[in-house]
Amino acid sequence: MASFADRGAAALRPARERLAGWRFDRALGVRTSARDAAALARDAGRYEPAAPDRLRRAAAALRLGPSDTVLDIGSGLGRAVFAFARRGRPGAAIGFEMDPGLHAGAVANLSAARSRLRCPDIRLFCTDAARTPVPAEVTAVYLYNPAEGPEMDEVFARIRESLDRRPREMRIAYEYPVHGFGLVRLGFRRTAPAEALHLYTWPGAPAPAHAPGALGAALPRRTGPGGAPPALPSPAGPAVTPGPAP
Repeated sequence: MASFADRGAAALRPARERLAGWRFDRALGVRTSARDAAALARDAGRYEPAAPDRLRRAAAALRLGPSDTVLDIGSGLGRAVFAFARRGRPGAAIGFEMDPGLHAGAVANLSAARSRLRCPDIRLFCTDAARTPVPAEVTAVYLYNPAEGPEMDEVFARIRESLDRRPREMRIAYEYPVHGFGLVRLGFRRTAPAEALHLYTWPGAPAPAHAPGALGAALPRRTGPGGAPPALPSPAGPAVTPGPAP
């Protein structure tokens, strides 16, 4: 049974996380809070940015370095992308966000924060991650429950398809991994480096993704003309640094 002190700390955690988020925003000159999203998003009630301390733990678990490209799926107003670009020192940081209002806000935030970020290559895309190919350069992925049920299965399938097209190592930091078993079924290996944060690595345990009954076999593969993966939309807004095609 939790002690009175533990219950008190848990009750205060949301307020502490909001304060940390406000400090993060102030340091970068951006606006990434749930209140900021309310004026921009079509469904603002579902938007909840990750707390800065959680992002620090995720960056440490992902071990981001100059040879890495990190992808935040469901990037919202850009907080995780900016946190990784500021602290993790990746070679590139990419955000996928399907809500046009949140994406526009993220582009404006990037313009304001550009001079304070160490990462030289930041790209923000307004796109549905469940239907968009994962760029072949991506070596790390961050998930903060961006979708539910079948949509997450589709997101996982896009990740696995990218690994099939270009075999490589990949690390996925998944906060509150409600659907994490889908990654295990695809052959990722799971560890738990911190409370509520699980790390999934590839290559992982030997579990063929296309064996009968496996998640990968149950989902249609996304292809474009001639069987090639569909093209990634162009990043929008003058504040986004162009990068190589996936």
